[in-house]
Amino acid sequence: MENQLKAHLVVTWDVDVVDEEDVETVIGVDLGENVIYSLAVIDEKDIQNVELKDGSEFRHNRERLKEKRKEMMAKGDLKGIKKCSGEHEKYTEQVLHSSSREIINEAIKYDNPKIVLEDLTDYRKTAPNAIHDWPYALMQEMISYKAKANGIPVEMIDPRNTSKMCRCCSNVSNSNRNGVEFECDECGYEVHADVNAAMNIAFRGSSFEREEYSIHSETGEFVENGGLFSF
Repeated sequence: MENQLKAHLVVTWDVDVVDEEDVETVIGVDLGENVIYSLAVIDEKDIQNVELKDGSEFRHNRERLKEKRKEMMAKGDLKGIKKCSGEHEKYTEQVLHSSSREIINEAIKYDNPKIVLEDLTDYRKTAPNAIHDWPYALMQEMISYKAKANGIPVEMIDPRNTSKMCRCCSNVSNSNRNGVEFECDECGYEVHADVNAAMNIAFRGSSFEREEYSIHSETGEFVENGGLFSF
C-alpha cells in the first residue's frame, strides 16, 4: 500500500450563542434504538411539536451486519470479520450523523432554542436492560457540537424516572410504561412512551409550567390546548 499523506484543516468562525436567560424554546430529546430519537418542542405557552424517528430499519440492518460477522467468524475469515465490523461502525455513524442533523434542523426553526438531553454517564451501570453497543455518548456528542456550531446551548439533566413519570399528573410508577405504550395508572393519561419521556426531559430542563392534557373521547388521541397529536 502506498504511503498516504493526510492534512487536517481547522476552520473557526464566530457564533452567537443563546444566553440561558433568553431561552424561549426548549427541545427535549429522548434517545433509543427502537425509536432512534423522540423530541418534544415546548415554550412557555404550549407544546409546539413532537417528532419520532423510527429505528426498525436501523435495527434490522445492524442485526444483519452482526449475523454476517458471526458467519465470517465461524469460517475463520479474518478479512471478512474486519470488513463487517467496519461496515457496522460506518453504518451506525452515518445514522447518528443524519439523526443529529435532523434534531438540529428542528431546533433552528424556533426562537432562541435550547436542547435538553439526559445525562447517561452511568446508563450501562443502572439501566435494567442496557443496550451495550448503542453509542449514546457519540450521539450526544454529535448533537452537542452541531448545536454549538449553531449557537444553541445544550443542557444535560438527571434522567431519573423520565420514562416512568406521567407527563400529565407527575405520577411515577413502573407499571405506567409497557414497551412503547404509556398509560398512567393514576390519571389514565395515554401516549407513546418515548413522547412522554421527551416531554418530561424538555420540562425538566426548562422553567415552564406544565399544562394538563386530556384524551380525545372519540379518537383516543391526546389533546393539548386544542391541538391534536397522534402516535
